Amino acid sequence: MSPPPARRLIFSHYLLRLPGHGGARRRIGYHAAPAATPGMIRASRAVAAQIAADLQALRAETLAAAARREQFYDDALVEVDSHLPRIEKHGEHLVADWRLVTGDRNAVRATSPDPDGRYTLDLGLGWQRVGAGQCDTVRDDTTGASPLADASAAYASCFTDAPAALLHLAGRAGIAVAWLDRDAIEAGSRELTDEQWALIRDQLDQYHEHVSGTGTVNSTFLDRIFARAGLERRTSANPGE
Repeated sequence: MSPPPARRLIFSHYLLRLPGHGGARRRIGYHAAPAATPGMIRASRAVAAQIAADLQALRAETLAAAARREQFYDDALVEVDSHLPRIEKHGEHLVADWRLVTGDRNAVRATSPDPDGRYTLDLGLGWQRVGAGQCDTVRDDTTGASPLADASAAYASCFTDAPAALLHLAGRAGIAVAWLDRDAIEAGSRELTDEQWALIRDQLDQYHEHVSGTGTVNSTFLDRIFARAGLERRTSANPGE
C-alpha cells in the first residue's frame, strides 16, 4: 500500500502583506512544502518562477506609484530600492539582491535547484504558513505560464523584436548575453591592457554574432539556445511546411 500523498501547504512572505487586516491578509500565497530550516520552503520550478515574477511585478507596481509622487524618476528608483529587493530568475538560478536595501555589498543570495528539481528557498523573505482564505490569489504548478505558450511567443518575437527575443531565449537557456565593448567595460571597472581585453573578448557573446544586419536572430544561435533550454525549435514560420 503506497503512502498517502503529502498534504500541500500554502506559504507567503512579509512583502506580500496587504494593508489593514492586522497584517494577516496576503496578496499571494504559494503551494509549497516546509523545508527542514524554519523560514524556508521547498517549491517546484513552476512555483519558484512565479515567486520571482510576482516580486518583479510588485517592484514595477511600487516604482510606478513612486514615480507619480516624485519629481524625478531616479528619486523614485532610490525610494523603491531602499526597501524592495531585486529578485529574478537567471536561467536555473533564483537570485535575491538585497544590497541596496541593506547597504551590505555581500547581501546577494543565489539559489539553484536541488537534485530532485525543486528549490529550497529563503531569499531573505521569512516564509510563513498561511491559509488559502488569507490570500487574494494562490499559486501552484497549474497557474504559471505554459512552457509551450512561452516558447511559441518567444519564437514569434524573433521576427518582430529580435534583440528582446534573444535576451528572453538566452535567459531560458541560462546563457549570459551582453552587448559590450572595451570602452563600456573599462568605464564600469578599470583600464585594461590589450592582453586582458583579448581574454575578455574571447569570453563574450558579442551581439553582432547573434543578430544579423536584417534584425533577425541568427539561426545557428537560435538552435543553440533552444537546445540548451530543452525546447524543440520549429525551423519554419509556416506550420504546414
